[in-house]
Amino acid sequence: MKTIHKFQLLECRRTTFAIPERSTILTLQVQRNIPCLWFVVYNDQPTRNRTFEIVPTGEQVPSNLGYIGTFQLDIVGHVFVGHVFEV
Repeated sequence: MKTIHKFQLLECRRTTFAIPERSTILTLQVQRNIPCLWFVVYNDQPTRNRTFEIVPTGEQVPSNLGYIGTFQLDIVGHVFVGHVFEV
């Protein structure tokens, strides 16, 4: 069986989640000023750790990362643009 799950990318640059194998990313969007990833999750599969990294605009992108998407946050009158990659 498949379901859709949300994972929040909180204020750290690198985040790891235990996600069932074969799960696929649907989208990256901001909800209530928090960047989130939505996945189609295969509930009957064993989990494995998947790590995601936020790279701000203007910073160097580490090699061997898979691009997921870009988001924008309004933080006290300043716009933060982050680019999410899977490690």
